[in-house]
Amino acid sequence: MSLVKCVVWDIDNTLLTGVYLESGDQPPGADPVLAGVLAELGGRGILHALASKNPPEAAAHTARVTGWDFAAARCGWGAKSEALTQIAAGLGLGVDTLAFVDDDPYERAEVSSALPQVMVLSPEEAAEAAGWPEFSPPVLTAEARRRGVPVVQRAQMLAEQPEFHSNEQMRALLELTERRDVLQRALARRSTPGLSVTIGAENIDPKLTQFTIVTSAYRSESLAGVIGVMGPTRMPYQKVIALVEYTSRLMSNLAQ
Repeated sequence: MSLVKCVVWDIDNTLLTGVYLESGDQPPGADPVLAGVLAELGGRGILHALASKNPPEAAAHTARVTGWDFAAARCGWGAKSEALTQIAAGLGLGVDTLAFVDDDPYERAEVSSALPQVMVLSPEEAAEAAGWPEFSPPVLTAEARRRGVPVVQRAQMLAEQPEFHSNEQMRALLELTERRDVLQRALARRSTPGLSVTIGAENIDPKLTQFTIVTSAYRSESLAGVIGVMGPTRMPYQKVIALVEYTSRLMSNLAQ
């Protein structure tokens, strides 16, 4: 069995203590044991993702109550095996490096049959998995540790904005957060020194037309990069621009 690089979690009765769509105005909270597993494995550089037969709002709620920024989320009514395949492709991972956790025996059986190379676990098994060798990389690099640490209010902050309250808009947001290549291409176009602000339809990629991107490139003899903020088209531009410019100058000075 390969080392696990990403755990794909179900939501209902797994990371949450109940069923999201049956909860009415008070969605269920996080399972405290499995929330602890998220943190423990994330600290080892293992990624976490969601695959759930729920609306996209369930993924945003799960991220909020667990305090975890998931690397990918697939919400829909298709087969879980298809969701796992898509998640692996989006993250650039082999499916043999995935583990899948679901409370439903049918869903576990479907994934086991379609993707026998995936480690399939019940929530009870996942609670013990932190002690298993498949979840214990022999060498934990600083890069891997940074990759696993959550940025609690990244996608969640966008999800809470009025612009993303519809299912279609939320689905587009979740897709964008797992498609790092879209953001990489957008940043690559902004390598010229100086401030760049593109709002809505000014962004070349149609996937970014609901967003504003504010960036500033920095460069020194040994280091070059782009500092940026992506947010809704309705944002405090003066504060964001000042923050981006200040951070870019700070990076340039530190690199000299």
